[in-house]
Amino acid sequence: MAATLAVSPSYLNHLERNQRPVTAQVLLRLAEAYDVDLKSFAAEGADGTGPEQLAEIFADPMFADFGIPRYELLEVADNAPAIADALSRLYAAFTEMRRQPPVMVDYTLFFEDWQPVDGVRFPHKIRRAAAGATTEEWTVTKVQINPKIDQKRFAVKG
Repeated sequence: MAATLAVSPSYLNHLERNQRPVTAQVLLRLAEAYDVDLKSFAAEGADGTGPEQLAEIFADPMFADFGIPRYELLEVADNAPAIADALSRLYAAFTEMRRQPPVMVDYTLFFEDWQPVDGVRFPHKIRRAAAGATTEEWTVTKVQINPKIDQKRFAVKG
């Protein structure tokens, strides 16, 4: 590849590891040698999350203790653009949630199906609802009033 692009192998290695900028001359040679349309590069990265947007995100006080250097933000934006976009989307949703007050939800417990047990009525169905919709339901199958408890279970070991 280095010979095809007319560059040294070490320079190509630096390019591959994002340690040297790709010159226009090298880009043109790449396009010619590998039949790549250079316009596709310009259109593809135009809307993505760049290092500037990532720097804004990581300037948030929530991330203050990380101290992420610019070169790392550049590496993420260049080498993992989908991750950069996902971080941006996640942070946008997070900041939107910060702006909105918490939604108050009505939680209700329903005690139903009351049945007598040794002369005392107990609910045999308990239901929990959030905002009017049932979220949990329990069925009581056995109720013991004053069951015998083994005193040894409460003995202090020593």
